[in-house]
Amino acid sequence: MKFELTGLRGVFQPSASGEAGFTLLETLVGLTIFAVALTALFGAYSSSTRAALASERYARAQILAQSLLARATATRDPRAARAKGSTLGFRWRVTARTTADQQLPEAARARAWQLYRIKVSVGWDRNRTFELATLRLMRAAPCPPLLPNTTLVPAVASTVSRSLN
Repeated sequence: MKFELTGLRGVFQPSASGEAGFTLLETLVGLTIFAVALTALFGAYSSSTRAALASERYARAQILAQSLLARATATRDPRAARAKGSTLGFRWRVTARTTADQQLPEAARARAWQLYRIKVSVGWDRNRTFELATLRLMRAAPCPPLLPNTTLVPAVASTVSRSLN
């Protein structure tokens, strides 16, 4: 059985000089195509790695903001929750402000209730920021101490007052 080749020299039949194989030009073209494909593959890999790292930092900032907001809303006086600092490469700030009185009904204002807006802002890198905010209804004046004429360490006093409520 005899095969006819149409345009493929050197693959099935030896060349005129009697040697089979690829020419130098064919090898260089193949290596060039391989190098271009490899460069595109490494570019896609590096961009996906950068995206994964950015996503991880965003998730960590979100968890930190949720933790700070939970701590700020757990306090008896939201104004005492104001703070700023840095943790693990993140800059954060907790603010608590009163909102306009017209948002509260008259009955709530008569009983000295105040609406606070607590906001947590977490920043990283140079221009990345994640913010959470919530509203909390509290008495405008702090509650009187539950144990008069007693001096306790502030942490103990807050624990005692929480357990009595």
